[in-house]
Amino acid sequence: MRSRVLAPVLAPAILATTIGTLAACGPITNPAQADHQSSAAAQSGQSGQSGPSVQSAPNGANPALSHASAAAPPSPGTATKHTPAHAGKKQKTKPSALGTGPVRFGPLTSDDSTFTSDISPDGVALTGLFADMEVSTEKGAVSNGTRVVIPLTGGAHNAVLTVYVSGYAFAQDATARLKMTVNGQTVVRDFPTGTDDDFVQQVELPAVAGSQTQLSLALEVHQAAGSDGGAYLNVSSIDANIA
Repeated sequence: MRSRVLAPVLAPAILATTIGTLAACGPITNPAQADHQSSAAAQSGQSGQSGPSVQSAPNGANPALSHASAAAPPSPGTATKHTPAHAGKKQKTKPSALGTGPVRFGPLTSDDSTFTSDISPDGVALTGLFADMEVSTEKGAVSNGTRVVIPLTGGAHNAVLTVYVSGYAFAQDATARLKMTVNGQTVVRDFPTGTDDDFVQQVELPAVAGSQTQLSLALEVHQAAGSDGGAYLNVSSIDANIA
């Protein structure tokens, strides 16, 4: 009878004592949960020491695009390969080959504004015309001259260039002189008193592809001392051909 009376009294006391003891020891922790929290804490500590910082994507940014733009690290044991931006075979530029066929004339130029020229369709013959390349004792113009540049283009094979200078000379108690210089080679043609005729002066020289032929003309007339004579000289045209 006594134990029946004490049991209801002792039960609440024992329960109160047990709850107090547990409260003093702290909350009960699940071992599995504790291991998971410890592992997460360890990873967080390591990333804070050496990993790259993670920045939030701007407002409106597409997370899928942000994730795709991140470079994936190479798998372990695999060497990273870098492909050049411009892959392919290198193109080698070969020097342009020399032309073939005959040497040809290029467009002519002259100091004389009245000079005109015409080149044959095959480029191996030309004619140049002067409108007023002349000197005369009567007009007081006793000297005159000009320069013509004849470019040579085309083939790789050298040839022969022949230049013809044509005109008219008159001298009576006077003299006239034509000086023609082609690439440093000078030819002098004198017209003594009594001259009254057309003339053609010829000169030959090598025709080298890629070069320029410089043709200079100088005309002079001289009256004999103490005479009333006179002289006249002109150059009407030049002709040239390559053979």
